[in-house]
Parts: sequence; structure tokens; C-alpha cells
Amino acid sequence: MKLSENFGLSEFLKSNVATRKGIDNTPTKEHIEQLQLLCTHILQPLRDCVGSIRVNSGYRSWELNTAIGGSKTSQHCKGQAADICLGSGENKILWNEIQNMDLPFDQLIWEFGDAHPTGNPRWIHVSYNQKGGRKQLLEAYGSNGRTKYRTPKQIKSL
Repeated sequence: MKLSENFGLSEFLKSNVATRKGIDNTPTKEHIEQLQLLCTHILQPLRDCVGSIRVNSGYRSWELNTAIGGSKTSQHCKGQAADICLGSGENKILWNEIQNMDLPFDQLIWEFGDAHPTGNPRWIHVSYNQKGGRKQLLEAYGSNGRTKYRTPKQIKSL
């Protein structure tokens, strides 16, 4: 099933953890509708600008989200979020372009990697909420094996 011109549902459902643990990661009709909105408003326009984008993590059932230690409020479980990266590894391009294009994101998270603003994240988390985008910018970092979030030192794109 196509969610947009260049994104298919299957790339938002794949999970090695789900496969290994036998977890059903099938979205509901409502989750698929949310994924279509994410693609229409964020991911497809971004892909049209920067080229091919890889989805590392898309939809997550509650069981899968629990198995990977995801947040209890994760927008992945609603079909509203994706973790994305570029094949080149220059993921800060995604961070910059999402802001420069003024895409209506809800959350944009610089995920680990080198510290913002001069480094490069391992991936970018982006979400879309049709009820209104908060335009919340965060930086994820690890502390004692736990993920924490902070406002990036430099809010604007690089």
C-alpha cells in the first residue's frame, strides 16, 4: 500500500525486534491514516527536496514500543512519527531542511550522534499532528543508559 508517491506502508512497519519476538506490528485503519498525513505533510515534501530518505522506525504497536523501551507517550504508536536518515549519513541536512521548508512538524528531535549544533545526529525523529504542530525542537542524549531530552543549544537550523 502506498502512503504517498515515494513511501509505502511496509517501510513503516518493518522491525527486527518484532520479527525476532513474534510481535504483531499491524496498524489499524486510523494509524494508517495518520501515517498518510505524516507522509503527505512532512516526508514526501522533504524527499522531493533532498532525495531518498530511509525510515528507520515508523509505526510501533504498543507491544513493540514496550519491547524496545520506547516512551509511553510515543507518537510512533499513533502513526504520527518516523525516525529517518539519509543514505549519506549527513542527517543534519534533514534537520535543516524540515525547518527551512517550514514544514508543519509537531516534534523534531536530533537523535544522539554528535552534539548539536556543530555535529551530526545518528537519525532525526519527526512527527506530525493534524491538530496542530508544536514545532518543538529537542536533542536526545544518553545518561546512565537512559534517554533524556533537552532544548538544543542553537534552535535555528545550521
